Amino acid sequence: MSELAEAGMCPPVYATFDNGLVYGFAPGVTLDEKTVRDETIRKLIAKEMARLHTVNPRHIPCRKSALFDKLREWLKIMPDSFSNPKMNETFKEKILMKEDLEKELLELEKCIESLGYPAVFSHNDLLLKNIIYNKEEGKVTFIDQEYGMYNYQPFDIGNHFCEYAGIGDVTDYSLYPDKDYQLPWIREYLQEWSRLTGGAEVTDADVWKMYCGVNKCALAAHFFWAIWGLIQAKYSAIDFDYLGYAIIRFDEYFARKNEFLSLQ
Repeated sequence: MSELAEAGMCPPVYATFDNGLVYGFAPGVTLDEKTVRDETIRKLIAKEMARLHTVNPRHIPCRKSALFDKLREWLKIMPDSFSNPKMNETFKEKILMKEDLEKELLELEKCIESLGYPAVFSHNDLLLKNIIYNKEEGKVTFIDQEYGMYNYQPFDIGNHFCEYAGIGDVTDYSLYPDKDYQLPWIREYLQEWSRLTGGAEVTDADVWKMYCGVNKCALAAHFFWAIWGLIQAKYSAIDFDYLGYAIIRFDEYFARKNEFLSLQ
């Protein structure tokens, strides 16, 4: 975060300690399922994301996607059961065996690797409450960078689109942006990316290729947060239905899998 603060992309970091840090206040308001679709705000998000993706943190020497290595680490510590009988029954009924999840992961990795996208430094957790809109300054700020790592370029976009569904008691994946919404959003991102990196003029083919990658990476985002949810369900002391959250994310993964993997 210190390096992002130096680049003017997040508030300054004042102190760090075991499992925590203290950083400055970002003035503005967090987004919701309606404001994230505001034309002004969504363009700001696309441009800020492109800007973030040009950052190369000095403390991360290996500039390759860490996504699937991270998921393999999480699969190793994923729970096999729960002491709570009701939770355990739900877990056994709703969640695939670890061996089957490993097969899903390999299939997903092969597909996304074949896209040939570069690894860029990514936020990886752009849910609506991690985006602050400052109307007076006409800017957005991304906060809570603890999941920041190098990832496939389309991942942040796909993950962000998944978050249009909201989180908590009501998660509505009918709010996932359709093609007509995504294509202009992606064009805005690519035009800013090209401007910042000195790239060529963005073509319709570029936008379509990214669209395919974004939706395949949306599947990876569902898988990522589903496994995360299972681990949290086992070990977190926070009062939240992490197991239910993991089930919702896996359900959406399998509901969209064939549609998204078939895009080309």
